[in-house]
Amino acid sequence: MATGIPASPELGPVTAVNDAGVAPVGPAVALDKTVAAGHGAACPGVDELTGAIGDPISYCFVVTNVGDVALFPVVIDDPDLGIDTAAMTLIAGDATSPLAPGESLVYRYETTLTTDLVNVATATGVVVGDDGTPVEPPTTVSDEDDATVDVTSGDDSSQNGGSGPGTDVSDEGDEPEVLPVTGAEAGRQARYGLLLVFAGALLVVVSRMPRPHRPTN
Repeated sequence: MATGIPASPELGPVTAVNDAGVAPVGPAVALDKTVAAGHGAACPGVDELTGAIGDPISYCFVVTNVGDVALFPVVIDDPDLGIDTAAMTLIAGDATSPLAPGESLVYRYETTLTTDLVNVATATGVVVGDDGTPVEPPTTVSDEDDATVDVTSGDDSSQNGGSGPGTDVSDEGDEPEVLPVTGAEAGRQARYGLLLVFAGALLVVVSRMPRPHRPTN
């Protein structure tokens, strides 16, 4: 609101009101966390990714200064993954100097898919002055974002050579299985065996009998 003195003394003070509703932006930071399939994937990825256990994946972290003052340093913490900025690879931007308004830093972290997980990361920036030193009193801004990975269920049949769960595939060269003989067949085989024994005994007895002596002329 502004007040002015009118040119004519007959008029009272004139008051002008700024009703545009524009407020100072102030310091602010925004984090966009995504995930992508494969190592070395382009960033950003997607908010949710599905894959199999052991699949290579890449998490992407894009930190942008959306305020009107510089920030330094700007760090990221991801407790669900157990990592921070030191474990990530900077693929765009300059993390060694203050992050000016409108500028971004892009980080990537490569790992493998192990389980279903919704993980949240937090980006924090320290407000600095024109000389790059923290302002007084010290001021920080932060923002958080998440990404989701889902594990698909596997097919156990492949572990049994494609023969289906619970199938026992015999090794080559195993001895053939001998099936037990039962019923009438067993009786026939028993009688045949006894007959062979009797015939063998009879041959032994006959072979031991003395031969009759034939007189010579």
